[in-house]
Amino acid sequence: MDIEPAASLDEAIQGALGRKLRESYEEIVNEQVPEKFIQLLNELKNTEHGDKGRNS
Repeated sequence: MDIEPAASLDEAIQGALGRKLRESYEEIVNEQVPEKFIQLLNELKNTEHGDKGRNS
């Protein structure tokens, strides 16, 4: 079996990729949570606490 050498990228390319990934991650982290998802989480929380008849 031949062992392939580890792939490497130019430092400038690595830096550009890192910046782009950080920008994309920051956008995702700052997105607002959809209302439907919040409702589902509240329903789950109420179910876990035995409050099935209440809506918060």
